[in-house]
Amino acid sequence: AGDQPERRSVCSSRSSSSGGGDQRAGHQHQHHQPICKICFQGAEQGELLNPCRCDGSVRYTHQLCLLKWISERGSWTCELCCYRYHVIAIKMKQPCQWQSISITLVEKVQMIAVILGSLFLIASVTWLLWSAFSPYAVWQRKDILFQICYGMYGFMDLVCIGKTMTLHINCQ
Repeated sequence: AGDQPERRSVCSSRSSSSGGGDQRAGHQHQHHQPICKICFQGAEQGELLNPCRCDGSVRYTHQLCLLKWISERGSWTCELCCYRYHVIAIKMKQPCQWQSISITLVEKVQMIAVILGSLFLIASVTWLLWSAFSPYAVWQRKDILFQICYGMYGFMDLVCIGKTMTLHINCQ
């Protein structure tokens, strides 16, 4: 009657007999309050969910603990029972509940520089296109000083666009 096959996890090479097995976990569950299998805290830290097929002492977890665990591991699968977690929706806080972030003076200066640089780039490209194709700018295209400035602006625009593309590619 007690000859049940040993349960093993498909995800892990550990067997259930190495850590005390499911019988001890079920025994704990019967006599103790449920706790989160990640932070080992009870329902006082938040609602305990049963997000996978695990049973016994590893059955429950807090939503925030699970999301942090998934984020740190980079996997949406329970490492014990191989169940793929299904996160339906994450409720976003109302704007009045958002916490302010602190940024340094250097970061503020960098953000202002990016905004001003972007505005300059847009203005410069617009001017270059207007002066190249507008019938009102024919006299400018004939002037040597204009041609030098036109070349410099064009070169700087290409450098800025190239830098932006390089940063975008490196960040991905």
